[in-house]
Amino acid sequence: MKKITVIIPAYNAFQTISKTIESLENQDFDKDKFEVIIVDDGSRDNTKSIVDNFIKREKINLRYLSQENRGPGFARNLGMENAVGEIIAFTDADCIADRDWLSVIYKKIINDGEVVICGETYTDDVVLFPWKMSPAGQNGIGANIAIDFRELNDIRFSDKFRGFLGQDTDFLLRINEKGYPYKYVQEMKIMHPVNVYNLKKIICRCSSRKNEVILRKIYGKKVSSSFSFIFRPMIFDRISPMTLILISLWISLAILVIEGVIYETVVAALVFILLFFVFFYKFLILNNPKKIPISFYDKIKTLLFLVVHVHLIVFYRLVGSVKFRYLLL
Repeated sequence: MKKITVIIPAYNAFQTISKTIESLENQDFDKDKFEVIIVDDGSRDNTKSIVDNFIKREKINLRYLSQENRGPGFARNLGMENAVGEIIAFTDADCIADRDWLSVIYKKIINDGEVVICGETYTDDVVLFPWKMSPAGQNGIGANIAIDFRELNDIRFSDKFRGFLGQDTDFLLRINEKGYPYKYVQEMKIMHPVNVYNLKKIICRCSSRKNEVILRKIYGKKVSSSFSFIFRPMIFDRISPMTLILISLWISLAILVIEGVIYETVVAALVFILLFFVFFYKFLILNNPKKIPISFYDKIKTLLFLVVHVHLIVFYRLVGSVKFRYLLL
């Protein structure tokens, strides 16, 4: 029987990684036929001590590796360099695998002959607010991928990417260029809890938007569908309408501030928020298909989040365009 290696990058994951490992301990798959490699990406919390405690339990073959903080792609590469399995499966340190996750992976790759598969990612909550995020419903993401390492033993995550966006898209596209398109397997399930974002997490997430510039520079329109719909490049295939609106707003406000016209500056900012509410916030919150009750507090919090979020996305797209010498706004 062939063996599976599960690779999990972890960064400051002490609050979530226990449930991840427990879900692998509870798999209905033969414990002698898979190993789990946790790659600590320079955590500054108690991630290592938690993993060490699970290693002592000896319920599964669990190994701990560490590196300086370089990002999940580098961590996954280190895991692959140390893997013994013929199959490599990836998930994240805040995910919970369904009990038959490994069984499904084994069947699809070994019995059915698939080379690269991506499963369904769902969540345990209703993702209604932008500040409560989960990749539920997405496929082709690093939280739920498996490959036949016998066929793809030379594939690695690219070192061009920093942060955590875009690496999995690039990884799968390069595999596709080798002649292996990925297959979506609905029964290969991972539960990804909702993450609640504060300002620090928003900035961290938005800073990874620079990676969208690299993806578009390398793959062109192939990756357009992976961009959020309001920031999809449409004008000259390089600029999104929302970006033009926001940059125009920035320039207008800057002129008003330089001229010392405080009243007009405040009015212009309020007009923008009003338009934003009508065209975007209303779409997300007021058109609530499931008719979920939303408190006034949550509506205000959502509005503030969105106003901050869209500006940060534009800013980091600008940074990426300069850094990688490729216009994508």
